[in-house]
Amino acid sequence: MEKKFYEVKFTESAEKDLKKLNKSNKAIAKLLKKWISENLIGTQNPKQRGKALTGNLKGLWRYRVGSYRIVAEIKNDI
Repeated sequence: MEKKFYEVKFTESAEKDLKKLNKSNKAIAKLLKKWISENLIGTQNPKQRGKALTGNLKGLWRYRVGSYRIVAEIKNDI
């Protein structure tokens, strides 16, 4: 069975938020980018480090990085 690896794609609004954060707090922006790189990019199981959201956010996953939250959609069919 072939192993599946995941990639990360940012929405326009996420890219905009990261750019704003990079201007106001480079250390936090760097921390978030590093965490994404080490924990999500190329992983076989992105759900392992996250928590499934419920209610109107069902289908999305949350990751805690310090006092920040990353909300992601995991697509298996791509």
